[in-house]
Amino acid sequence: MNDVTTPLAPPPRGMMLREARPIRQPITAIVSRTDGVVAPEATIDRYSENVRHMEVDAAHLGLAFNPTVWRLTAEALGKGTR
Repeated sequence: MNDVTTPLAPPPRGMMLREARPIRQPITAIVSRTDGVVAPEATIDRYSENVRHMEVDAAHLGLAFNPTVWRLTAEALGKGTR
């Protein structure tokens, strides 16, 4: 698992429009270069200040069964209770 901090490629125009208004809530974005459905570039938020990109090794359908994804989700939800 790696903390993803640099984009893989420049974002398409549609992504730039979507990201024009940063999200203010904390975000944990799960990124998988081996997803096979969603391009890793589409998961990178370059504009929201409170985002943590976490890379896992899982196929798209496998994300729901990946223990690392569940741990990262629990950690993210737990931060809201402190």
